[in-house]
Amino acid sequence: MKLSKPHAFLAVSITLLSLSMTSQGATEKHDVCRNTGNGSYHLINISHKAVPAHRAQGSALPGESVPGNPGYVFDENCNQVLASTCPCDFSSVGMAEVGIDGSGPHTCSDVDNLKLTGILLNADGGSPQPEAITLEFHSTGVRSCSRYNLSGTLIENYGSMTSTEFDDCYSDVTSIVVDLSIPGCE
Repeated sequence: MKLSKPHAFLAVSITLLSLSMTSQGATEKHDVCRNTGNGSYHLINISHKAVPAHRAQGSALPGESVPGNPGYVFDENCNQVLASTCPCDFSSVGMAEVGIDGSGPHTCSDVDNLKLTGILLNADGGSPQPEAITLEFHSTGVRSCSRYNLSGTLIENYGSMTSTEFDDCYSDVTSIVVDLSIPGCE
């Protein structure tokens, strides 16, 4: 069958478009946080075809959860960062602002009674010193988090948190407690 000129042009155009799409797909690359096998990760840029094999070896993409490290995600450079919706700043920097930095005799109280469930962290290790942070779930259903400076003045307070925000705050605080080896809430 002989194609007329308009049909021949259309057939050639479709073929060229198809070849162009194939060559683009073959060179498509993805950033991957490569698992080095010793608990660290580094950024590599690989063919899309190699991504499944790297995933099978414990690697992930930037923005995804860190395998084996709940509550953390990879940033664009494959650094592990907290993935949290908690409105209070319970990061290591935020905790250091309220005196919880691992240098002092910090204490943690895991509260669980009829009126309140949560965590109270003291910066100086003593009671009745004011708490540096509180994370509370009241029997009324209100969830809140607060941070206080070293003189006991409130610097941050969020009430009416969602259950997801509260759970993320709880995860953030317990991670800091473990990271800084603070006794009382292990």
